Amino acid sequence: MAETSVILEFNHSDIYTNSRKGFFCKKLRMLNILRHVFYTTLGFTLLEILVAVSIIAIVSTAVYQMHFFSLSQGHQTALETRCLLLAQKKLAEVKTASEDMFSSASGDFGDDFPGFRWEMQVKGIESDIFKAAGKDLKRIDLKVFSDRPSAFYALRAYRFTRTPKGNK
Repeated sequence: MAETSVILEFNHSDIYTNSRKGFFCKKLRMLNILRHVFYTTLGFTLLEILVAVSIIAIVSTAVYQMHFFSLSQGHQTALETRCLLLAQKKLAEVKTASEDMFSSASGDFGDDFPGFRWEMQVKGIESDIFKAAGKDLKRIDLKVFSDRPSAFYALRAYRFTRTPKGNK
């Protein structure tokens, strides 16, 4: 709190002269009255202000961190959702493709979705359970990546393709 001082001038003659004794007492009474006016305890101390500012700084830092975290999670979720939708799109293309185009490949999604690429591996399944039909069953592993290292989606699908008996 800023201190305000009241200057009252006294002469030695004011103090030691009996004729001026009443004047000196009036000055002291006025000083007592002014002390209550200028030196009140209604304000805050420096320590109280420092504690309040520290609490505000800590709370605002926590709020900003939570806000940043929620924004980054929202962006991450949007990237993962886009990877999922692009993987479904690519799998639909593979399911409608002819059998001779049904092989392992990789690429990107072009100018429509820059920054996204895909890899696909197609493998035949050999199984004692399926026997001859197992040769027609294909396992498709599809991965969609973003330029950001954390955005990635992988899926596995199976496709049964019957080859005509004359083309064996």
